[in-house]
Amino acid sequence: MLDTVLNILLSSLLLTASMPGYIYGGLVFFALIPLFFSLDKKGPFLSALISFTYFFLFSAFNFNYLIPTLTKGLPELFGRFSSL
Repeated sequence: MLDTVLNILLSSLLLTASMPGYIYGGLVFFALIPLFFSLDKKGPFLSALISFTYFFLFSAFNFNYLIPTLTKGLPELFGRFSSL
């Protein structure tokens, strides 16, 4: 089970590193191999759980810039509205 978790973590980190603006785009060709090893010979429920965990970690690593970017101008925006 530990090897499955490590494969999921490695795969999500490699795919994040291959995104534009990060380390190297060529990693995308090797990024999903650890995920495929962890999905090998698993049942449908466990495969769905592994895939969800992979997507959650990939999204958390890759989209970490969104919260500060999207919330930066919100106080100014909401300050312009008149209160009722």
